[in-house]
Amino acid sequence: MDPRKKRIYIIIIVVCIFGTTAVLLWGGAFVPSFSGTDQPAYLTPNQEQTLAPSASTDGSYSTPAVFPQNTKLDTSIFDSSAFKTLKSYTPVTISPSELGRENPFAKY
Repeated sequence: MDPRKKRIYIIIIVVCIFGTTAVLLWGGAFVPSFSGTDQPAYLTPNQEQTLAPSASTDGSYSTPAVFPQNTKLDTSIFDSSAFKTLKSYTPVTISPSELGRENPFAKY
């Protein structure tokens, strides 16, 4: 092997090793550990962090915070003028003459 090519290969390998090390150490590959006593940044000081759902006295669980408290559907959108101007779906009719060639891959 040519000594010049050998030197280039060694330089490429060293640069790859340094690049990989830099990405792993400073690129955020290692996620810091999260202890259970710390509160995430999205909680306000008055909120409590619950790790497990709490059961009430009758044994049922409370609904998670992701579900809205109001379970009624707001139907006022159906009375708006924008909703009333919408047109219902009409299927597209295609006549047989518009379908194209029998064999689209055949030469002209």
